[in-house]
Amino acid sequence: MSLFSMPLWKKKKAIALVIWCITLLGLGTGNLINPNLWFDEALQLWASRGQYHYANYDTPQPNTPKAALNANYTNTWDPPGFTLLLNLLGRITGQLWIFRSLTFLFFALGCLILTMLARKWAPQYLLSDISGLVLIASPLLCHYAFEIRPYSMELFHAILAVYLVCCCEASWSRKKCLFFGLLLAFTMASRYPSVFPAVLCATFIAFKFFYQPENPNLFVLDKAKLSLYLCLFLPSLLVGLVIVILMVTHQWQVATASNAFHLLFLIANRPSEVFHWLTLLLWLPMLILITLRVLPLKAISELARKFDLYISFVLALNILRLLLDVGHFIPYGMLSRFNLPCHALLLFTWIPLLLLLLEYGSLKPDNFAWRI
Repeated sequence: MSLFSMPLWKKKKAIALVIWCITLLGLGTGNLINPNLWFDEALQLWASRGQYHYANYDTPQPNTPKAALNANYTNTWDPPGFTLLLNLLGRITGQLWIFRSLTFLFFALGCLILTMLARKWAPQYLLSDISGLVLIASPLLCHYAFEIRPYSMELFHAILAVYLVCCCEASWSRKKCLFFGLLLAFTMASRYPSVFPAVLCATFIAFKFFYQPENPNLFVLDKAKLSLYLCLFLPSLLVGLVIVILMVTHQWQVATASNAFHLLFLIANRPSEVFHWLTLLLWLPMLILITLRVLPLKAISELARKFDLYISFVLALNILRLLLDVGHFIPYGMLSRFNLPCHALLLFTWIPLLLLLLEYGSLKPDNFAWRI
């Protein structure tokens, strides 16, 4: 069957698949085989082989998970999840392409999950089928898609959290909930700020499952829903407790010292990291969506209702990160690697805005252009 004789929906799927393949191949070619490491990447790799920060270059490498776990806390300021993954991959080959493939995989999976989310909102549009690729519009995200550091893993975790908030239903099976719960828990061990999307995800889904405003008690703990909820978040609770214990015993004093590198990027120290044209550009679609949602325009307001959970989650995450910056804990700025999840989720907000405009335009009869 030729492309021209296919039904319209099959043409869209074929075109979307071609766009995905060309885009990912084009982005990955060259970047995956980059032979150069910068200082932080080198420390991350040495940690995965059990090599300590200040060890001599010819010191034997233990290359065991236990040694990698210990070295993680001298070489990085992150939980050990990503380091342990590198340790496992290093047993296959020591070539850099396999480590860059891991970070690129997290980035590509993040794009795929965002596409699945857009298809839930509006599966009839070609835009939905390629929507996750909008992340490639950000040079910052493209750069960290290949850096051998846990940033793309952290990004994937935040995207997975917002997907669960928008798509998780009480009709899911326990196996499906447990799968996503384990995936959410493991990727939370990428960077410490990943705890916040996990907490927000657990809070939103608790309201989604148990909040019943018509009931006098407001919250009703249905046993079936509680079982699904525990499958989703009990793994994250256990992993989170381990992360906190290891952080307090190994890294808290160093990470909160006045001369810690990441604290140089706080609003108080460098306001240009936040008050910048890029920040405004990233926030623009979110502000437009909120405005359209609250305006007394019944048709648009009803069409935008499906985006409420996404908007609420992204707003909550950004407000939380801003408060953490004001509290002098973690930078909020969109120009550096310290806040890739907020950067990516705000960038993706252009997709629900465009889908809203497409759906509103399709309400007009015989307007083919709006249906593409």
